[in-house]
Amino acid sequence: MQTDGKKMKIRIPVLLPIVLTILILLSSSVIGVSWLQWRSNTDKLQIEIEGARLLYNRYVNTHTQEMDGLFDFIKEDEGLKSAWLKKNRAKLLELSKPILNGIYSKGKVTHLYFHDLDKNCFLRVHNPARHGDTVTRPTVNQAEKWQRPVWGTEFDPYGTLTVRVVHPWVINGELSGYIEIGEDIGYILPVLKEVLDVELLITVDKECLQRANWEQGMRMIGRENANWDLLSDKVIAGATLEDISEKSLYKARKVLERNNDSLFSTAITDRSYKGGFIPLVNAAHIHIGDIVVLKDMTPIRSAMEVFIMMLTSIAVAAGAVSWLLSHLYMLRAESKLAGTYMDLYDKMEQQKKIEEKLQQAYNQKELDVAKRTSELRKEVAERKKTQAELQKLNTELETTIKRLTVANQELEQFAFITSHHLREPVRKISMFGRLLARSLTGKLDTDQQENLSFMIDGAMKIEQMVKGLRLYLQVSVEKMEFEDIDLNLVMENIRSISLADEIEQMHAVISVPRKLPVISGCPVKLHQVMEQIIANGLRFRKEDVPLEIIVQAFKEDDQTVRIEIEDNGMGIREEQLGNVFDPFKRLQHIDSETEESVGIGLTVCKKIVERHGGQMGIRSVYEHGTTIWFTLPLATNQKVEDPPVTSSAEA
Repeated sequence: MQTDGKKMKIRIPVLLPIVLTILILLSSSVIGVSWLQWRSNTDKLQIEIEGARLLYNRYVNTHTQEMDGLFDFIKEDEGLKSAWLKKNRAKLLELSKPILNGIYSKGKVTHLYFHDLDKNCFLRVHNPARHGDTVTRPTVNQAEKWQRPVWGTEFDPYGTLTVRVVHPWVINGELSGYIEIGEDIGYILPVLKEVLDVELLITVDKECLQRANWEQGMRMIGRENANWDLLSDKVIAGATLEDISEKSLYKARKVLERNNDSLFSTAITDRSYKGGFIPLVNAAHIHIGDIVVLKDMTPIRSAMEVFIMMLTSIAVAAGAVSWLLSHLYMLRAESKLAGTYMDLYDKMEQQKKIEEKLQQAYNQKELDVAKRTSELRKEVAERKKTQAELQKLNTELETTIKRLTVANQELEQFAFITSHHLREPVRKISMFGRLLARSLTGKLDTDQQENLSFMIDGAMKIEQMVKGLRLYLQVSVEKMEFEDIDLNLVMENIRSISLADEIEQMHAVISVPRKLPVISGCPVKLHQVMEQIIANGLRFRKEDVPLEIIVQAFKEDDQTVRIEIEDNGMGIREEQLGNVFDPFKRLQHIDSETEESVGIGLTVCKKIVERHGGQMGIRSVYEHGTTIWFTLPLATNQKVEDPPVTSSAEA
């Protein structure tokens, strides 16, 4: 009994920690899984919020650039300038109404304004009956203050989210007024919802609106249940949720009235949501509202509860089985402890003898180490002498590099300043030359008229060359922000927006046989490279052959991909291939067809690719087509796995 009692004292101290360990592991697992799920949901939501912000900003920037490109056409229209200077509102409406209808049919531009120098609205082309009021929007105020083009996101009096672009209108060298173009972009919410699988709300600060106008606007778009008093200092101007009544938003009202960047959890009707804010600011950088991103967490929470219950059940069953097996095992182990103890004693004696031998070997090793240390000291002294000499050479080299860097910067600055100061005189020569030609129409003989045309054309070409030089210098020195870019989206943008008209007019076929990879780079610059190469293919086609352009990607190595853009156009003679990327080099056989080109496009493209650490080259067979290739770094998340492209060896 005494022996049995001792055995029990042995089993209990061993088994009790096992049970406690199982309980601790169970609790830790439940807590850990819950925390990991919370962290994963938070990270995913932040990614989706950032994705919504990037998509929104890219959408606004793209449409702003499209609208900005319309101003040169409007501002240079002689009929519009004449009607404006004469303050002939009827004539101005007659000439500008077709322009608004034309750009509305191609895009979604909905507003066109003409303002005088006092910011009084002279004409709303989209609503000509309303005029004479003073416009105090931030975009107009900023354009008046800085005397340069200004764009921004604003809410109109009816609560509609609108992108506006305002340009000062300079006629005959004098500021005569302002032109404003606007586009309603409230329809962006369904697009973001479909892409990101989230719900979205647009909230507007009440101080930016008037209640009567807002309620009228909500009735105009069919939101009869819109409630101005739903939130204390904001109103909901748009939403993808079907039910945004006071009852459904009872628990969410407090979090929607916050103005910070933190994430939040709330409930709407019978669903649980986690969300965050994307601030909206106008052209004066004043906060005017938010885009609220909401992720439905109800399915995830239900699945998590089921998983924790299953994990607990499994852990309890495993603990019971472990207790039983451990108890049986300990009964057998206790009977073997005595024999094991004697075996351990013999091994300890053997261990002592081994330690004595190791000590002797250690002493001998110390003698060897002392000898080697002496030898190493001599080597260290020699290396220090060599390092001192290398340090001196490095110092001299750094000094030389600094001098070369300063000289290079001064040269770039000189070239940039020179091109900047050349641009204005050349522009004046071109402008006044055209004015002179117009005023002397019918007064000059044929030779005089031809000489004057040569002068105007030469000035315009010099102006284009100066612009090209400024663009090349800008690309060479400006800082580029790199991010992951899906080339499939870039190609879709080029086919459906940037070059859509040219592709349709020429009946060209732009094909991508395989899915393109995700690369790392500057989105705007790489879009410019691909658009320039494809535009060249469209421009230099063969008239009697249907144009086809093929875009493919080939794997160079685990971190690099080669993009090839091939066309079946007129091609380039072999003796001219070496000059394709030289600045201001135009090929002889295409000069007559592309007088507006100054030969800087591919030079800028090559510089952009080199700024990305890549290379650019060309292959061409005259009368059979051209292939331009360039290499780019793959995105970080595609460096572990092979990108979805064919390897260079297989190609």
